[in-house]
Amino acid sequence: MHEGIALTIDNYQLHSDLTTQIEEHDHPIQYGFCLSGSFRCREDELSPGQYWFCGSGLASGGIYKRLSGQYLQINVHIAPELCQSLISTAGPNCLRVTSSISGTTSRISVPPW
Repeated sequence: MHEGIALTIDNYQLHSDLTTQIEEHDHPIQYGFCLSGSFRCREDELSPGQYWFCGSGLASGGIYKRLSGQYLQINVHIAPELCQSLISTAGPNCLRVTSSISGTTSRISVPPW
């Protein structure tokens, strides 16, 4: 991976529901896919087939509830400075996001380094 980009793949089985408290923390730009498993935090609920693009620099934390079952989620975290550099270098078309799950394709196109 390139410095400033982190890839995480969560692949695990919960045998019972799990509730955790997450504190406020720094949060880079994030693009993720939920392939299996469901979780809820505040009014947000994620289930298989959904994806997200978020990041404000600070995550407010909260109570996360995960239901028992198999989880497979993929997340790409991008440092804000790197994202800004990519966008300013490549222009407005450097990030092209298309629908990702459930039979359609997805990609983020970035310029070569």
